[in-house]
Amino acid sequence: MALAAAAGIGPAGAGGAIAVGQTGDLARDGYAFGADYDNIHPEEASGLALASCRARTVPANAKCAVVKTFNDQCFAFAMDSKTALHGAAWALALTREAATAQALSQCRATAGRECFVDLTGCDGQANFFAAPTDAAGFRDRGLADVMSYKAQAAIDDFTQAIKLAPKDPASYVYRGEIYNLTDKPDQALSDFNAAIAADPDYASAYFNRGAVYMEKKQYDLAVADYTKTLALRPGMALAYVNLGIIHKAKGDIDGAIADASSALRADPNSMPAHVLRAVMYARKGNYDAALADYNAVLTQDPKDAGMLYARGMAKLKLGDLSGGNADISAALAVRPEAAADYVKATTQ
Repeated sequence: MALAAAAGIGPAGAGGAIAVGQTGDLARDGYAFGADYDNIHPEEASGLALASCRARTVPANAKCAVVKTFNDQCFAFAMDSKTALHGAAWALALTREAATAQALSQCRATAGRECFVDLTGCDGQANFFAAPTDAAGFRDRGLADVMSYKAQAAIDDFTQAIKLAPKDPASYVYRGEIYNLTDKPDQALSDFNAAIAADPDYASAYFNRGAVYMEKKQYDLAVADYTKTLALRPGMALAYVNLGIIHKAKGDIDGAIADASSALRADPNSMPAHVLRAVMYARKGNYDAALADYNAVLTQDPKDAGMLYARGMAKLKLGDLSGGNADISAALAVRPEAAADYVKATTQ
């Protein structure tokens, strides 16, 4: 996948694909999307775009399908700035500017209100960036900087976008996410607060602010933000997972299991939810239930050493000595530290 090459001009002969998932009820189920581009193996682009779409934590991800393959074109995805979506669209064009304009126009026509570009990129020889002249351009270049792991360049571009459009919550959230990832939690909080001031219904700002509070162990504030996130976006599985992690930290095993189960109702493929619930079931001694969640994780990632070791221990507890020892041996072959990891995970 060539996301890290987004800010340049890619190789001739590369290929791209777009995948979209929607149910017809944007407000309830959200909008899932994904893209792959600049792929020197064009036949892989559809599968990677589909995987990216399915990774979106909204119920609509179950409907993801490839809608377009392309060469030497730019794409853009746009959606309205409120959490209960009314409009979302994608577009392809020969330049980034044209794709962005088309996606925004289509989104605004259905949303009846302002939209923003969530993701954009260009394949092959298409022209990704002229020098930005407006907030959307700086925000888009900031997203490309993120994809290229250029944290300071992204901060600079999002800062310029904020100067040009101080009421757009998206740029505050993007910049706040980078501040949080670069160990600047107070600056991150400031940006998430500014995003909420700009749009009190912007779920992503509450979710990210909750993550900062959780890292600071300010659990009551984190719970309030995740609860608000779920009021605005009921299908956000990761918000339930994080609530479960907080309950785990407080020693509330049943609360953590309930939250993980809520996450899995929202997204049956949520691996963090399966992991959390498995660990909590094992802590309660319900190894049959834990085994089902370990199996779900290992179906997706058969070489997850931590899950292999934990499943092996659950099998031993259930009397399956050969199965348990086989899993433990497989885990240690992948990661010799798996035993120490297991002890640490089960005592925290």
